[in-house]
Amino acid sequence: MKFSLFICLLFQTVSLIEPSEDCTLIANGQTDLQKSQEMLNKLSSLKVVTFENTQTVDGKQVKFIFALCRNPNPGHCRENSSIVIETEGNFTTIGLYNETEIDGGDNWISLTFSGGDSFADPKCGSISAQSVVNIVCDPTRKQVHK
Repeated sequence: MKFSLFICLLFQTVSLIEPSEDCTLIANGQTDLQKSQEMLNKLSSLKVVTFENTQTVDGKQVKFIFALCRNPNPGHCRENSSIVIETEGNFTTIGLYNETEIDGGDNWISLTFSGGDSFADPKCGSISAQSVVNIVCDPTRKQVHK
């Protein structure tokens, strides 16, 4: 039995950084690696952006931080982190950019980042966090990102 936590967040852009890493794509059985790399290349302009969103969860401020194919907070996060949660100064990795699956269609791309920090689940035992980022193109918008 597989359990998952679904969190839908609208991220706000917080910084622009020149990327020095890149995603390591892994085969997902649905998309060949060449097509996967082509889809990832479509997102290259997003690799310099760090996205951040803060929510209140159980009375605590929880910050979700995402950077495409690079560590969003070097020095504070586990190596190869792409998506992290910061709670009271503690960082939890919920996806690694060197364990990336990608799928997509005409106006959408879905990235799955595996290999996050382990956590205890009462039914499944110890499992690793995994996160999915869906990017949808809105054809009515003329410009999304400079």
